[in-house]
Amino acid sequence: MGPFILTIDQSTSGTKVLLINQKGDIVHKLSVEHEQIYPQPGWLEHDPIEIYQNTQRLLHEIVQQQNLSKGDIHAISITNQRETCLLWNKDGQPIQNAIVWQCNRTAKLCEQYISQGHAPTISEKTGLLISPYFSATKLQWLLNAHPQASQAYAGTMDSWLIYNLTNKMVHATDYTNACRTLLFNIHTLSWDDQLLDLFNLKSIILPNVLESDASFGIVSDPNLPDAIQGTPICGVIGDSQAALFAHGCFKTGTAKATLGTGSSVLMNIGENPLPAKNGLVTTIAWKLSTKTSYALEGIIYSAADTLSWAKNNLGLFQDYNELMAILKETPSSEGVIIIPAFYGIGAPYWNVNAKATIYGLSRSSTRSHLLKACSESIAHQIRDVISLLSQETSITLQTLRCDGGASANQYLIQDMANFLQLNIHTTNKIDLSPLGASFICGLALGWWDMQTIAEKFIIYSNFEPKWDLQTTQQKQDEWEKIVQNINAYY
Repeated sequence: MGPFILTIDQSTSGTKVLLINQKGDIVHKLSVEHEQIYPQPGWLEHDPIEIYQNTQRLLHEIVQQQNLSKGDIHAISITNQRETCLLWNKDGQPIQNAIVWQCNRTAKLCEQYISQGHAPTISEKTGLLISPYFSATKLQWLLNAHPQASQAYAGTMDSWLIYNLTNKMVHATDYTNACRTLLFNIHTLSWDDQLLDLFNLKSIILPNVLESDASFGIVSDPNLPDAIQGTPICGVIGDSQAALFAHGCFKTGTAKATLGTGSSVLMNIGENPLPAKNGLVTTIAWKLSTKTSYALEGIIYSAADTLSWAKNNLGLFQDYNELMAILKETPSSEGVIIIPAFYGIGAPYWNVNAKATIYGLSRSSTRSHLLKACSESIAHQIRDVISLLSQETSITLQTLRCDGGASANQYLIQDMANFLQLNIHTTNKIDLSPLGASFICGLALGWWDMQTIAEKFIIYSNFEPKWDLQTTQQKQDEWEKIVQNINAYY
């Protein structure tokens, strides 16, 4: 069998392992969800031990199910939820649960830094906003809660996986994850001593930062199958940037939206970072051995998570097929608008104190109208971000490429085409983040080149807008009025 690249996709909701062949196709995929831990309202944690045990289990299962032998897997690549972070000791034991990117426990701490006037310096160095979304104040909170952990290892989930896969031999991350911490200077491409001082984090042990196509060590965890012992780890990249890469968005002005738990809308801006303004952030799209590319990003806290809330918390539908049937028969929300600020509002408003709101309910409102409003809330938020990206870059998008689990929802995608007045391209390959990591790994292995990735691997379907401009503008005005009122109230 083989040769294959085995990709680990460690996301917010769970972990997947995928086998990718030399044609860039997913041959086999396994997944398992992990527990979402809510210690308090607005707080969210993951158990890193559970996540690595899930990873071990999946690696054993895929080797067994595919009858893989040593040499079948040429390399292992990793993509991951980005800002989620943790501390662990020299024995490899986490100090406590990982704090998830959605968690807003450090909102007051962030407000203190903003009131002290640190925002301009931090934005200039990192391209980011002071927000509990990013890792630095999470790490500071962990260190304050566990002062004995001053010499602890610190990292995002890619670092945690690499450390364990290499049997505690390698502490490393890549540039796309490092630049999401508020501790990394995107101009000098290094950890920034001034920022480490500012956040009182000079005592922690940060990972070495490597190019995504570099070698991150070899698999040597003795509890993993013989078939992958000694396999090199290569192709490490944060999940949103990985999706941008898989879409072949290599030219300035190309953009994608990942419709996952939250949503990340990224536009490639080339080899020079632009200053981030008005709720956007500047990030490293990827750094390969050949060059560094940058992107502007709009971050949305709750995308498909809004539909998960409707399913799991409200019981409005049982499964995906039922949801599709309801949306098919529900052309309008009948004036119902949902602002899914379960963890605050992301771009372009960035208000972590805002609360979720349902507006426009009438006596005739039904679950169908609520579900349609949930779907439309995703389209509204992406429209806000795309408008801002076009405004800040003076680039008018012709198309937007979409991925993530919710991109299979044709009614949502049609809403997006209508709300954005833009052609939306989707693909039946919904696992774009692990594919992006594997494509970078394949570049390093010499399996393919950038042109092949951009032109041959992903086939798209096109959704065109069906509304007139007046209808689109009316919908936008209604949404903006409500969001601005919520923003002002909180």
